Amino acid sequence: MSPKAAILGVHLLGPDQEVTRLGTLTRDAEAATAFVVDEAYLRDPHRPLLSLSWFLPDDDVQTKARLAARGD
Repeated sequence: MSPKAAILGVHLLGPDQEVTRLGTLTRDAEAATAFVVDEAYLRDPHRPLLSLSWFLPDDDVQTKARLAARGD
């Protein structure tokens, strides 16, 4: 039996209880999982840090490209 496909919104709760949507986590019927970063999060120049592995401190363009890449 194949696992059920599923979708989950991923949000970050900030220190002042503000909610930031980071993206969507999906699992397909073959159990492949993907995380897609939300466009509004990518465009926010003051976006909270999601992961040090997806952050290039001196290059916001490359940081955005890393976050938007689907190959991970």
